[in-house]
Amino acid sequence: MSPEMHKGHIYYACTNGKGICNKVYTTENDLLKPVYEVLKALERMPQEQIDEVVAGLKQSHSSKQAYHGQAIGGLQKEYNEIQTKLDRLIDLLLDGSITKDEHDKKLKQLKGRQQEINILLEEHTDADESYIIAAATVLNLAKRARALFESSEVPEKRALLNFLLQNSTVDGKKPSYALRSPFDTILTWSKRPTGLALVDDFRTLDWAEEYPFPSMALGELRSLVTN
Repeated sequence: MSPEMHKGHIYYACTNGKGICNKVYTTENDLLKPVYEVLKALERMPQEQIDEVVAGLKQSHSSKQAYHGQAIGGLQKEYNEIQTKLDRLIDLLLDGSITKDEHDKKLKQLKGRQQEINILLEEHTDADESYIIAAATVLNLAKRARALFESSEVPEKRALLNFLLQNSTVDGKKPSYALRSPFDTILTWSKRPTGLALVDDFRTLDWAEEYPFPSMALGELRSLVTN
């Protein structure tokens, strides 16, 4: 759709670039009315509820960190024990206690397990806990979305709506869209008296799928929030 100015008002209409739609004009206010309804609903989420969700995620984060620490300690211990066996293995071969075939078979087995441990260590060490930061940023963006939208220029408004909405279409004068995840979840829980259930939803959300480039996504989110 493209904007056109008529009698001091902005109207939008399909450009009909594919020759498949009628050129129906609708005002900018009519297009944005359902958007504002959603932004106002998100805005009603109490700050206390946001703080409750973030606090719950931090508590979960502490438990997860303790688990990762224990798992890493156990894996490192096993890795070191295998290394000791590898060091002794060559001595057993040299003094004739085992054959070359026995040595090679055991060497392959022990080295294979060490490689598995390295993969597990990397998974635990690189466990992405940035979801807490992302969740807090997303929640604050949702709450301030209406104020940010109203105070922004067109490019910033477009960027904000791209973060919030998906599958946006217009049938004649009727706009249709869906909220992106996790804003759809936030909208649902903004109407509830407590944010505890939202903690579980956010904790189990696949942030890597929602934001496959987390540092870039968080940077863009922060820029919108601090606009």
